[in-house]
Amino acid sequence: MIKGVIAFVALFALGQPGCGNVQPEGLRVSADPQKSVAYPVFGNPIVIEGSGFVAIPFSLQLENIQRKQILQSSFGFSSGQYYSVAFSPDTSMREAFGSYSGAQNPHWNNLAFCEKDSGKVHLLLDRRAVICRAYFPNGKAPVGQTAHYLLFGIAEADTNRDGYINEYDAVVLYRADLDGRNLKQLTPENTSLKSVIQDGGPNDLYVRIVPDTNGNHMFDEPADQAVLLRINLESLATTTVISDDVRRRAQSIVEHK
Repeated sequence: MIKGVIAFVALFALGQPGCGNVQPEGLRVSADPQKSVAYPVFGNPIVIEGSGFVAIPFSLQLENIQRKQILQSSFGFSSGQYYSVAFSPDTSMREAFGSYSGAQNPHWNNLAFCEKDSGKVHLLLDRRAVICRAYFPNGKAPVGQTAHYLLFGIAEADTNRDGYINEYDAVVLYRADLDGRNLKQLTPENTSLKSVIQDGGPNDLYVRIVPDTNGNHMFDEPADQAVLLRINLESLATTTVISDDVRRRAQSIVEHK
């Protein structure tokens, strides 16, 4: 009994960021020193409303030696057993904002888009990355308000220099057509996506991002001051909602300066 409890606590700690020297979940930047076996995993298809395509998440999972050793010693699993919490085939959606639903904590490396009529398949990305946010049309919007694009928050570089690419690095917002083509960057590099709100029509968004203003390679508020953008998905026009002058005035009112 005690042995099982210890194993459970250890496994919980392995899944938490910043716990000692435990490997975080994410895409390793350098080669794996333990030569772990890589497992290509495809999740359940996501039907894209208003198109003839389904999107199938892909993740390349590495066998985690630390987790395997704990399971073997604590529960007597054979050497062939494999345990991972970084990727789940479940692709259930939850209402996110406006006419979009979002995947729950995706940790995908790519998406395969399959055309249902022809069976042809192509990939969203042609580079290494981690998809940390994924928003799809929910099909519940009123006439004229249906979303015309897919939205993805993607981490592509190890900006916090911990050796892994994941949601703790810069997460940039991208737009893609419903067929997974024509990927366009919406927010600047070296910023981290925090929230998205749809403004009335389907193509206008308010996007809250955090830049690394203090240069510590992290995106931590309030030390790093958030920026609010208004973005049109069709024209890609972007405006900053709160100017530095308004920010300073708001602060001075509170501080009685």
